[in-house]
Amino acid sequence: MRTHNKEPSATPSVNLPCLNASSAASFFSLPAWSLSALVINEKSGISTRVLWSWWSPSSSSSATMGLLGHVIGGAVFGLTARFWQLGILKRPMLSNPAGHVACTVGFAGVGYYWWKATVHMEGLLEQKEEQLRQRRAAQRIVQEALLEKMLADKADAAESS
Repeated sequence: MRTHNKEPSATPSVNLPCLNASSAASFFSLPAWSLSALVINEKSGISTRVLWSWWSPSSSSSATMGLLGHVIGGAVFGLTARFWQLGILKRPMLSNPAGHVACTVGFAGVGYYWWKATVHMEGLLEQKEEQLRQRRAAQRIVQEALLEKMLADKADAAESS
């Protein structure tokens, strides 16, 4: 396992292990699919930014888990909202089970469409990022050509004098 050493300082330094997703999952006692990244920043040491797979529907191994997380999360929220509503109204919790089903299915549908919109927006962002990369590459080529021309002109001016 690699270690990340900070620059020497007056205080004693500690070697921190660089973790990948599976070792981080075992470190935090979570299932391996629940963590998708542990970001290591070379300038400031280890960052604790952890991305949860249910929130990232376009990650390679968690597309299905993202869908399930959104649908199940919406269903649980709908059922919880239904029980909360019945509690506020002081009605029996098991009255009108069709209302429980309707709230659960309705909010599960909201979770599905939320996931679908998230995937669509991430796709649009990926397209924009690719367009930006292509534009920057074209600008870099133009800048390098201008720099070469300026250096050649400067070399010609130095030779002629």
